[in-house]
Amino acid sequence: MEEECPQIVIIGGGPVGLFTAIQIKILVPQLNLVIYEKHVEYQRKHVLRLNKVTTFFGFPSHPLLTNLIDNLPSVVRTSVLESQLLELAKKLGIPIKYENIINLDKFIYAQMIIGADGSHSTVRQLVFNNKMKVQDILKYVIEIKYEVYGHGEKLDFIKYQYRTQKQFKYFIQEHIGSEKDNRTPITIHLLVDQHTYEQMKSATFKQPYYLHTHQRLIPNDLLDTITIWLNVKKEYADEKRVEHSERITSVALM
Repeated sequence: MEEECPQIVIIGGGPVGLFTAIQIKILVPQLNLVIYEKHVEYQRKHVLRLNKVTTFFGFPSHPLLTNLIDNLPSVVRTSVLESQLLELAKKLGIPIKYENIINLDKFIYAQMIIGADGSHSTVRQLVFNNKMKVQDILKYVIEIKYEVYGHGEKLDFIKYQYRTQKQFKYFIQEHIGSEKDNRTPITIHLLVDQHTYEQMKSATFKQPYYLHTHQRLIPNDLLDTITIWLNVKKEYADEKRVEHSERITSVALM
């Protein structure tokens, strides 16, 4: 059976693992492959901004995949993208097993194992002792995600955004998600230096900081930047934030 003796094993059933499996199955339909994912429900729900030209450049031709891509909005929650890719994977007959893989012994007959299990990859740890051939830090980012009631809007650039940015040590990028159930997700990216990142690196996706409970752990200048920005959004963009929804994480982009 396909699940018992797969030729390709993909560890990680998030968007990357699913999209990889879908492309392989379309290109080589007879290939036996299986996806292993430890979470039944996708864990992240942050906003993703898609450039379809670059993100899906060169994808294999298939009516179901083409329809999925054509109907994706330019800004989408990763959980929504994952659910649509999961549905397509099932339509293509790709087996998905919900199991936390802690070793690779059961896959000794697989021709290929693909690690798509995130930045804290079990596959990378087991196969490469967590070492990378290439590992360059491109930039350090502090990410703040929160939700507002109703429709979310960016600050008017000329009137408020430019003047507010000039006060800050850090450059801010803002992404507004799509409104759903009278709530809109908003993501703020602050480009920070390595020193600030090192002070914040305990704020991870699995264990984020929350603005209302972790203020003492946030460097003063960073906390001031976040607070001022949110106050300006409240005053001039009429934001009504969902109480205690502000989650803060640190990211080293490689």
